[in-house]
Amino acid sequence: MNRNKIGVHIVFIIHLLSVIIPVIVILASYFTGSPLFSVLLIVSAVIIFAGTLFQFNISRNMSKIFRLTSETINKAKNGDLKVRINGKKNGQAGEIINGINSFISTFNDVFSNVDRSANEVKHLVNTVKLTSKEASDVANQIAASAELVSKGATEQAEDAEDSAKVTTELIEKFEEVENSAELMTQKADLTKEMAEFGKANINDLLEKSRQTEVNMEEINKRITELNEMAGNISQITATISGIASQTTLLSLNASIEAARAGEMGRGFGVVAEEIKKLAQQSVASSEEINKIIIGIQEQVDITTKTIVSTTETLKAQTESVNKTNEAFNKISDAVDELFAQLLEVKKGIKVLDEFKQTLYDSIANIASVAQETAASTQEITSLMYSHINSSEILVQLSESFDQIIKNLEDILNKFDFDRITAEKRAFAIIPCSDIEFFSDTRDGAMDAASKLGVDVIWSAPSSYDPVLQAKIIDDVVEKGVAGIGIGPIDDPLVRESLKRAMDKGIKVVCFDTDIPDIGRDGFIGTDNYKAGVTFGELVAKKLNGKGRILGTQAVKNTLNQIERLNGFMDAIKKYPGLEFLGMQQTEHSAGEARWQEVKEILKKAPPFDCFICMDAFGSYIAMKMKEELGMTPVCFVFDKTEYSAKPLADGYTTVLAQRPRLWGELSVRRLNELCNGKTIQDKEDTGTYEINKGNMKVFIKD
Repeated sequence: MNRNKIGVHIVFIIHLLSVIIPVIVILASYFTGSPLFSVLLIVSAVIIFAGTLFQFNISRNMSKIFRLTSETINKAKNGDLKVRINGKKNGQAGEIINGINSFISTFNDVFSNVDRSANEVKHLVNTVKLTSKEASDVANQIAASAELVSKGATEQAEDAEDSAKVTTELIEKFEEVENSAELMTQKADLTKEMAEFGKANINDLLEKSRQTEVNMEEINKRITELNEMAGNISQITATISGIASQTTLLSLNASIEAARAGEMGRGFGVVAEEIKKLAQQSVASSEEINKIIIGIQEQVDITTKTIVSTTETLKAQTESVNKTNEAFNKISDAVDELFAQLLEVKKGIKVLDEFKQTLYDSIANIASVAQETAASTQEITSLMYSHINSSEILVQLSESFDQIIKNLEDILNKFDFDRITAEKRAFAIIPCSDIEFFSDTRDGAMDAASKLGVDVIWSAPSSYDPVLQAKIIDDVVEKGVAGIGIGPIDDPLVRESLKRAMDKGIKVVCFDTDIPDIGRDGFIGTDNYKAGVTFGELVAKKLNGKGRILGTQAVKNTLNQIERLNGFMDAIKKYPGLEFLGMQQTEHSAGEARWQEVKEILKKAPPFDCFICMDAFGSYIAMKMKEELGMTPVCFVFDKTEYSAKPLADGYTTVLAQRPRLWGELSVRRLNELCNGKTIQDKEDTGTYEINKGNMKVFIKD
């Protein structure tokens, strides 16, 4: 301001010296009659000319300045904010030019910053709009799912009510069964007594049959002896008959001799006659005795045959009785077993009787909870529709804001100014190897990067090789990344590369597996010990606490594998019926080469009931086991991959899945937060979930 006043004073003095003073001098000389009048007139004329010429130059310069200023301001007004008044001027003109240039430059800077901010706001609006649309789509999906859940919950409530009714009927039938079981126990007890009684009578009959058999053998022996005695009597009667015949012949001879003797032989003749009669009587008696003996022998033979037949019948009867006795013994044993089983059934029924009310209460509670769930899902559906409405409003607001930004861009585009391009942060995401499993991690990282306005360098080693991973780390450091998200291979080379990166101020976040002692900023992934415990509990439940387990893993001593195995072993220790045959290691970590190693292990392995694999290659092995070896044991594997669908659909495989996409999203977000000066959690658990044949359609799309 003082300099402006000085400039005005200088112009006034020049004007005073070049015009006013000469005129005063001329007038004074003229009125005083000074002899120097002519000289002073000439001098004054020269001074006035010089002053006029000087003021003309000043006016011309000022006019030029005003013209340049007007042109510059008009160009600026028409949008050219890069225009400047060229040339160096001193004094007030210079200040005017510099002021105008500074003013336009300030406007240029303002427009540049506004343009940069508008681009940033545009990105944020696009992100909000995209996120709002995603939220709206997700809300629609959740609403649809909630509708299905609500429908299912309503059906479940109805089923639960039906189950409660069926349970009531079941309890009534159960009481009838209990009464029937009691009656069966009584009848079984009575049957047992009857069986014992019949068994005792059979044993008595068997003993009497044996005694009768002995008696019949004795009778048969006696009759045989009687038959022999009858034969002896026949021989005696034959002898007597012979003697009688001789006696008859002798009496005949005696009669002849008595006749010859005459009177003297008459007495002898009488005796001879009597002897003859006795001989005849003896013959007749012996014949009669012989007939009787023959009759006796015939009767004895008949009796013997009868006794033999009776003896054979008795033997057959004894054999039948023995068989009947054996049958009664089996019946008695079966009755004993049946009675014991009935007692166990009775005990079981007694236990069930104690639980029947609990069962009824549980079913009733399930029905109540199902009804509450149905009501809650309806409420959730209503809330989701409200959320959808809010999301759609947010989308509309974003679109309106987007239009405002477009209008602002249209206004800004009317001006030519220095545009500022904002520098974008770059983060490197480096998994342990280039396998399909990490494709979700890549997609999640890229999605988060597009929303946050940062760049992501995705670089994966072609194989599980610490040399390759360490080189990738060094390369991205040279590219000037602000942060590194890594699934580290725990090797000295990798550790040294990460330390060099951190020494340069680069933020480091680990995912999937961790090296906590290198001073990294955080870990994002599964709580692998807890996941191992869950894995073990699932195996024990599937095997009902009994069975032999065989496992395999690649030879890589990563922390996540160690923690999973420790958790698994701690879980199955609680089940003494489970036998762990060991975790067989393979040199290769993936591909056909690893399968060939596993196949040889399986061929040589002892019998096993369950196969486990705690890395992303498990589904491939489970599939190949059936295809090439025809083996379908219970299989439990980690991680959902492109090979999981078939063994899951076949029903012999269960997958404990992780959330690799979330690792990529959170790695980028947390690195960005660290670069913005925020703090993050030391460990962030992303959890696991079970996939089986029953729920695979939810998690695996065709």
